[in-house]
Amino acid sequence: MEDGMTKPVSLGQVLEIIARITTNTGWKSLDGDLLQKNVIEGLSADALGRLMTAFIANNCQLGIKGPSVLMIDRSNIPADLINGSMSIWMGPKEGNGLSGELAQDSRSVTLTEVDFSKVSFHHGLVECQQTILGEEKLLCLEKLLGIRLDYGIGLALFQEKGQVTLRWLHDTFGIKWMEFAGTVLRLLDGSRYFLYLGRRGDGAWGRSVCWLGYDRVRVSVSPLLAA
Repeated sequence: MEDGMTKPVSLGQVLEIIARITTNTGWKSLDGDLLQKNVIEGLSADALGRLMTAFIANNCQLGIKGPSVLMIDRSNIPADLINGSMSIWMGPKEGNGLSGELAQDSRSVTLTEVDFSKVSFHHGLVECQQTILGEEKLLCLEKLLGIRLDYGIGLALFQEKGQVTLRWLHDTFGIKWMEFAGTVLRLLDGSRYFLYLGRRGDGAWGRSVCWLGYDRVRVSVSPLLAA
């Protein structure tokens, strides 16, 4: 095999791992209520798959080593978002977005650092769904206990030197498209958007926004930090 090439996992290896997990895990010592709440209901199949992939890639060691904690410089976040074309939505979604409470996760905007090895990623879809509208996804994420990461954290990720954390998220969890549901943005015409970061073909990440009236698919995940 050539240097740098990865040998594919065989079906036999997959079945061996499944058999060991099924028969050798101490299921009787685990709390069934917590398993139901935090894993079966709390994690989508895709999120659980990403965590298991990272766990196995880490030789089944409990600690998944991530990059350095990302520092969030709130003073570096411009008041006129996206070159002055957007602001943070205010008030209920049925209004004009110009008055009322800021539409963002107030827990997120107090964060000055984030350890992304402790962040989970959610698409908001139930197992039978293929797509979900942005507004519906927001409602689903609001029902979860996690902190929806905001625009400022997304901007800090994008601006990080070498985009180290974003590259690590792709290499570890396979994430290519991520939107920040902790802040609802308002375009000048009164429409609602999320900031999103997407991985380009050259490995770098670009920045844009996505209308909440558009459909999202499973690869469109949003980061949540445990509350």
